[in-house]
Amino acid sequence: MHMHRRTPEMITREIYRISEEKYRAEQSQRKLEHLEEAFDEHIYQKDRLFGELQQTFLTGEMAYETESRVGWLKREQHLIMDKITTEREQLRQKRYLLDEQEESLYRVRRNAWKETE
Repeated sequence: MHMHRRTPEMITREIYRISEEKYRAEQSQRKLEHLEEAFDEHIYQKDRLFGELQQTFLTGEMAYETESRVGWLKREQHLIMDKITTEREQLRQKRYLLDEQEESLYRVRRNAWKETE
């Protein structure tokens, strides 16, 4: 039974493909970081606005409505942050696996070169 051997050139192409995947994952990580920064700024502005509203409307219907909106927005905020955290962790794991695959292929390629000498 003949086993198919990968040539150093084939392995180099695989390494290149993984490098491209790593680049795309890095781009996704940067986009996620920018999204998180924008979201943090949005939260800061929302907190300021609702803080001013709560100071203005200490009692009555508007006080209740403001408090109700703050609670709803905080729940939504937590859901979004949970999604961002999950996405960040998935990207981190993907990068780790790609790094491992790349390192493994470098070792395989080194051995393939030794065998061709």
